[in-house]
Amino acid sequence: MNSNNRVFFFVALACEAKPLIARYRLKKHIEIRQFALYSHDGIYLIVTGIGKIAMSAGVAFSQGLLGGHNPILINVGIAGHRDHPVNTPFIGHKIIDADTKRSFYPPLTYTLPCGSETILTTSHPQLNYDHGQLSDMEASAFYESAGRFSSGELIQCLKVVSDNPSQPAGLLEAGKVTHLIDKNLPALEMLLTELRLLQSVLINEQDLQHSELTGRFRLSVTEKTYLKNLLQRWHVINSNQTLGINLENVKSGKDLLKLLNQKLAIMDYDL
Repeated sequence: MNSNNRVFFFVALACEAKPLIARYRLKKHIEIRQFALYSHDGIYLIVTGIGKIAMSAGVAFSQGLLGGHNPILINVGIAGHRDHPVNTPFIGHKIIDADTKRSFYPPLTYTLPCGSETILTTSHPQLNYDHGQLSDMEASAFYESAGRFSSGELIQCLKVVSDNPSQPAGLLEAGKVTHLIDKNLPALEMLLTELRLLQSVLINEQDLQHSELTGRFRLSVTEKTYLKNLLQRWHVINSNQTLGINLENVKSGKDLLKLLNQKLAIMDYDL
């Protein structure tokens, strides 16, 4: 599988990784010391460790070493919740960082394999169950870091409820966590199938448009990279619709970048 079709799973704990390693027949890279890294046939798994700093470092390290064009990046893990039953999977449709108060909204432009929920990421374990969001310690850092390396719709969080007031986190053991992730592999596989379809569309459409535009306008290396980033944003916001610009009125590469950036700024505001 070439570098344009890579899939990356990010987990905080080794016990979360075990079912993924078995399902996708992943082999450990013993030459890599910074993180536990596993791979097979274009699928990579990184065990980052607990917390936002560890997750951010794991995402940056993996993409600097292995990242390609529009990889699929998925954070898989457990989360607590006040009301939802243990063993219930959710996709994160909103991610809130409890420390910075920043919010992120992963685009869910595909058929969901399960329900969706808001994820609240904190720096310390939340044991009081006093809010209505899923609670974890990595999702916000994962999404913010991953956004530097791929299109937002290819960056997703799948969380399995592991604890609630009737089954508190203090009773969790590694074997139970492994069991929960294993039981919800079907939802993960359905998610991955949907994201691979999106990935193929994004790569084909963006590459075609990028080649057409760089062939038509003279652009520096930096401007070509900027154009690629703008095209990624366009496809995320417009669900892969064709570029709505009349190129007959565009006289130079700089004018193209300026016009595209202006149109995206208006769309961001409307959202």
